[in-house]
Amino acid sequence: DHQLVDDQKMSKPLGNVYTLQDVVDRGHRVSALRYLLLSAHYRKQLNFTWNGLEQAEEALRASEERYRTMLTSALDGFWVIDAQGRILEVNEAYCRMIEYDRDELLAMTVMDVEAVESPVAVVEHIQTIKTIGGDRFETRHRCKSGAVIDVEVSVRYVDRDGGRCYAFFRDITERKRAEVSLRRASER
Repeated sequence: DHQLVDDQKMSKPLGNVYTLQDVVDRGHRVSALRYLLLSAHYRKQLNFTWNGLEQAEEALRASEERYRTMLTSALDGFWVIDAQGRILEVNEAYCRMIEYDRDELLAMTVMDVEAVESPVAVVEHIQTIKTIGGDRFETRHRCKSGAVIDVEVSVRYVDRDGGRCYAFFRDITERKRAEVSLRRASER
């Protein structure tokens, strides 16, 4: 079967052969074309239309908006870091938790907030996460005020764009204090 474009066989004589540059020149993202192509059933012939690409673009925008809403409204903190530990993205929950505003955090690295691991240990931990694909652990982060909070971290490594770690953080400071109090009470 041949690729269809506007219900016709794609062919140069018909003038309906398009390149990625044609897609971009018409104001579409390559990711929208990818979305369109991947949304077609593998056993069905795809009929490419510019209208279909516009619908794919809108569906992709809606999906991205749902993703942003999910991350911005999450109760847990979230960030994306690169392989060197630079903070690339952060949600409002993490900003509130650590007392920095978004722009301040985007100029920082993991080493700037990590209160337990040394910079060398942070680099080694990132390498371990890259190797095994993820990790769940507890650590402590230093807030802007100088206070230190306990956090539970759930992180996944994705080998894309030079490597990215996607991490969620839960403030467990109160739980840790309660555990210490219970331990002290049981020791008496």
